[in-house]
Amino acid sequence: MGAISNYIDTTIEVNSDYFYHLLNTDTRLEEKLKLRLKPIEYRILNSHIVHLIYEGSYSYAENMLLSGILSFEKYHHKITDSSYVRFIYNLSKLYFDQHKYNKSIVLCKKGVNHCLQNNDISYLADLYIIWGQCEIETNNKIDGIKYLRNYIHLRNLFDPGIDYHKTIELLTSKYNLSLANIEFQKI
Repeated sequence: MGAISNYIDTTIEVNSDYFYHLLNTDTRLEEKLKLRLKPIEYRILNSHIVHLIYEGSYSYAENMLLSGILSFEKYHHKITDSSYVRFIYNLSKLYFDQHKYNKSIVLCKKGVNHCLQNNDISYLADLYIIWGQCEIETNNKIDGIKYLRNYIHLRNLFDPGIDYHKTIELLTSKYNLSLANIEFQKI
């Protein structure tokens, strides 16, 4: 129930057989992702895939994240659930961590477009920070700064508890940017 508790505010009634079937190792993950799944099932499997990344199974996790994205697109005519963007975010983060910046940028664009079209801010800021860093890493500093600003602005609006000044300091230090490039006026 741990993975579910991160996403659902209400109690759901399922027994342990349901989770055993979903996470059963007798059925390979890629076979599960070929099926039409419910959003909650995608979320649970995505959490499992992230665990694979932490274990160092990068290639397998990459293939499973791609399969999850394709499964969503194949079986769901209109995708409004944030678990779809979570697959995109996790794959773009994996690519960023592996220095595959151009692949990460493609996914970030896809994720941001999806978020904006569906009024879903769940991963919007996170996609912008990855996108911005990738742009800077590929020597596109102007766009990179623009996306980093978007990240900071969104975090400041929707998560006012974070120390956005510290975030600015970390980003400017990491990428040798002047504070003036990232600082913006509060709304």
